[in-house]
Amino acid sequence: MCVLQRQFGGGDGAVYLGFRPGFFSEHMRIVLVRNSSDRGSSWGTAKLSFEDGAAPIKAPYSEGWVEKQHVRATLIDLKVSDLVPLNQAGLFRIRVGKSDFLFAPERVEAALKALEPCQKDLLVSWGMDKATIDSIATFAEPKGGIVSIFSSNDYPIAAIRKNEQGTAGVRYWVKKDGKVGDCKVVEPSGSATLDSQTCAIIAKRGTFQPAITKAGEAVDSIGFSRVHWLLPGN
Repeated sequence: MCVLQRQFGGGDGAVYLGFRPGFFSEHMRIVLVRNSSDRGSSWGTAKLSFEDGAAPIKAPYSEGWVEKQHVRATLIDLKVSDLVPLNQAGLFRIRVGKSDFLFAPERVEAALKALEPCQKDLLVSWGMDKATIDSIATFAEPKGGIVSIFSSNDYPIAAIRKNEQGTAGVRYWVKKDGKVGDCKVVEPSGSATLDSQTCAIIAKRGTFQPAITKAGEAVDSIGFSRVHWLLPGN
């Protein structure tokens, strides 16, 4: 996956701030990685604020221990548009649970723009033609937003019984007529049940505006969505 990452601080107190865009979609994931002895998992709502004094942005997060690297990782999912103030802000604060992080990132807009070639390469590896990618003016988007095709009744009973929750990142083909097919999980939620349900619902109910070329023609393309599953009461 394509990630923009930078280290802030040093030693045991170092924190890595990363941005993982959702392949020419509205989705953006912020990744925080740091040293910690806490091996538990948690979910909730993160608060992100900028130095302009505007009201904090609230976004769902999940957090857990990464055994292979022996670090703690926090994943925050929001929209690309939520980070527009970051292009001008000198300071960026993230509050997650009892943790409070303050960053002074620079040239974020230009750095994220530099990730586009990586995103295109991934789309090609998934089966899209590079010439088609370059011809697209607007990529496929779910009508009404991806959340609109899900309901609280969609939460699998098996996942509820196991207390499973998380965010599934999936990619799928959107045909010229807006129909969806070949959905696959590329960012697992940690629950095979939730991953499977995400693709099943998108394939069954998804109604999309297909990708449109600069010439105004609809074309087959790959779409991407992140779906956040949160247990009732959390």
